[in-house]
Amino acid sequence: MKRIITLIAIAGALAVAGPAAAAPIRECGNFVPTAPWHWNSGYWTYRTVLGYTPVYNLTTRNVSCSDARPFSLYVMKHAPRYGSHRGTLVIHYACTFRWFNGEDWDVRCTGNFSPGVVHWQGGA
Repeated sequence: MKRIITLIAIAGALAVAGPAAAAPIRECGNFVPTAPWHWNSGYWTYRTVLGYTPVYNLTTRNVSCSDARPFSLYVMKHAPRYGSHRGTLVIHYACTFRWFNGEDWDVRCTGNFSPGVVHWQGGA
């Protein structure tokens, strides 16, 4: 009888606990360079960027925008320039680079020691 009561209690507890919710996606904006090919001169905006930008549509999960913004610029400064590269290790993150036509790219970095994800596009 004690087993049946225990099983019913466990089943009830499991039924009440819903699926784990995913972390919310943070929109961190777009980088607008103020000088050509200068990674440290520019500003961040949530407006549409016309022309070249190294980081466009920066989004994160479990990472603050204040950490993701300089991280994305650092990655782009040291990124491989052509082709697709998977698992490139950058500051405790594994990054996947996808290059299109040598001018546009998509980058997704996932944390090795944390559940953080940083994702962005860029190009002309």
